[in-house]
Amino acid sequence: MTGREALAWAAAKLQEAGVESPRLDAEVLLRHVMGWSRVNLLANLQAELSPQKQAAFIELVAGRARRVPLQYLVGTQEFMSLAFKVTPQVLIPRADTETLVEEALRLIDGCGFQSAADIGTGSGAIACSLAYYTRVNVWATDISRQALAVARDNARSLGVAHKIEFFQGDLAEPLVKAGVQVDLLAANLPYIPAAEIDKLQPELNYEPRMALDGGDDGLEIYRRLLSQARQVLKDGGYLLLEIGWNQSEEMEQVIRENGFEKVVFLKDYGGRHRVAKVSCKGF
Repeated sequence: MTGREALAWAAAKLQEAGVESPRLDAEVLLRHVMGWSRVNLLANLQAELSPQKQAAFIELVAGRARRVPLQYLVGTQEFMSLAFKVTPQVLIPRADTETLVEEALRLIDGCGFQSAADIGTGSGAIACSLAYYTRVNVWATDISRQALAVARDNARSLGVAHKIEFFQGDLAEPLVKAGVQVDLLAANLPYIPAAEIDKLQPELNYEPRMALDGGDDGLEIYRRLLSQARQVLKDGGYLLLEIGWNQSEEMEQVIRENGFEKVVFLKDYGGRHRVAKVSCKGF
């Protein structure tokens, strides 16, 4: 096959499989196999694929047709203009979470914060972004040893490993045990109600369920974190918690039940409530 023929074949196969953006995904997979930029791809559409490259491309397209996420197939995802390694052991970073990181950057700069924690770090997207764009020291936790291995790889590749300390353990417990207190606590924890997960797009079946399942109402893990937060946050600090677009009312109640009174909700790029911003002054 030529590059043009390969793209046409792949786009048709992915469209038949119900993939949302078949042509774009076919291009990404071919560029990955060939090691090309998009400019190189367009300039080489008449070039013949070698048998090895063709076989590799066909295998990747078959995976995408089974609805394996594109990011797992190519092994990377861009977040905050940085390239992150992703594997099936971690949740794929999403643009919605950039709302949380951008607010964290504003708080760090505006308040002169020196320390931050990322609870349930996964790929390390939040922790590494904060360490990359600011001078804060970051603590990151995750219960999964495999996820922490990916996060450490990302910290090394981005040159911020010396600014992040990783802990394996449940939520903020490792920080409580270590006596760590921070100015800013950020978390993108599982918030999808358990009964809804299997109704969502097939790609989610390949992501770690423990990174998606928020219990009966989606807020079970946040209740546990909020019960620990006072022991980790300094007076005058902030909590930033990512939530589902329709969970702000329920989340506000959970936050207030745990003794935090100053909360506002920030909207994502789609105009939906996405981040709970909790001020911890005077507790």
